[in-house]
Amino acid sequence: MATILKFVQGEFVEKSEKDADATLELVEDPNGGGKATLSFPDGTGLITRRTAQRQAESICATGFLFSNGARMGAGFQLTVQGDEPLSEAHTRVGHEYNRA
Repeated sequence: MATILKFVQGEFVEKSEKDADATLELVEDPNGGGKATLSFPDGTGLITRRTAQRQAESICATGFLFSNGARMGAGFQLTVQGDEPLSEAHTRVGHEYNRA
């Protein structure tokens, strides 16, 4: 069973009525551990992507504390899906600023 966290206003939350800037899907493996998949809608800004990725990495290191007291995500393998890797986005944006 997958658990979905939404990145809204700079942090991951369990539930939100607002559109998410990113989504983190946590899938627990019955044998231990699990997988986390971070995805972004088209046009998500570089700073938002970087912040969401850092928080997702933290969730995979320490877990996410749910409102019911359960913790999930610690030790999960993170996969980031997006239109381009973050390192390439940094390079592209850096070159755009250098042209100005």
